[in-house]
Amino acid sequence: MPILPEDELLDLLRDGTISALTIDTNIFDEKGLQLGSAPLATVAALSNRPFSFLLSGTVAQEVRGHLENKAEEALRSVRRAIGEALFAFETVQPTRDELLNQITGAQAPAGAAQSRFAEYVDQSGCEILNDEELVTTKDLFEGYFAGHP
Repeated sequence: MPILPEDELLDLLRDGTISALTIDTNIFDEKGLQLGSAPLATVAALSNRPFSFLLSGTVAQEVRGHLENKAEEALRSVRRAIGEALFAFETVQPTRDELLNQITGAQAPAGAAQSRFAEYVDQSGCEILNDEELVTTKDLFEGYFAGHP
C-alpha cells in the first residue's frame, strides 16, 4: 500500500477499506520500546474499533527480544551506578541487591520483557499471527527477491 497522508488513512479506516493494522519492529524501536508512548498507546486505545490490530509472530518475537535486551542493559547500568554511589557515600544499608530488588521487583529481564509485552498485547487487543501457518519459507523468499510486498 502506498504511503498516504494521515487524514486519508483515517478515512480508509472509518469506511472499512482498511480492515487491519500492523506495525513493524522498527516502529517499536523508534519509540524507544516505550509501550505506553503516545503512538503505541493510541494503537491500544483503538482496540474497540471495527478493524484488527495484527502482529506477525516474527515481529512479536523481535519486540520481546528488544525489550529484554533493553532491560538487561538498564540493569547493568543501574547495577554499576548503584555500586559507585554506595562506595562514594560509604553506604552500607540498603545494599545494592536490596536496591536492585526494589527497582526490578525481583524480576529477571526476560520475565519483565514478557510481562510488558503481554500486557501491551492484551490492552491493544492485538492478535499475534503464526507466520509459519500463513506462508512457506519458499513463498517468502521468492516474494522478497522478486520485490513483492
